[in-house]
Amino acid sequence: MPSLSEEERHELIERIVSFLRDDLATHAESEGRDLYPHVARLLGDPRATKPMVYDHDAIRQVTARLQEADSQDVSLLQELLYGLHALITVHFRKEEELYLPLLDCKISERPDGPYGFSADVHQPHVLNP
Repeated sequence: MPSLSEEERHELIERIVSFLRDDLATHAESEGRDLYPHVARLLGDPRATKPMVYDHDAIRQVTARLQEADSQDVSLLQELLYGLHALITVHFRKEEELYLPLLDCKISERPDGPYGFSADVHQPHVLNP
């Protein structure tokens, strides 16, 4: 970052913010709307996915700070980028190492098969945690 010109830094930050706001935020909204309520039901507690929602909020807040940051303030830009990297990395690790194994256990415990479909009938039904 320090070796880039101000124009290059500005363009890089614009590309990063665009990715975070367009691609990553869309993914997070989809998780919050479609996946997390289902996961919370499977795990039996509506608060089960709150830490993930808090991560999304924190990522949005740091993204907003990054977008507003002065491209000449290399120190602040690096601080925000390292912070985003840490938040996103930990979020993905929680998904992969905590939530997915819990879901695998819950799904394998279901007598009717994964995702609420009966192995015999292949008809969806209401999921009960």
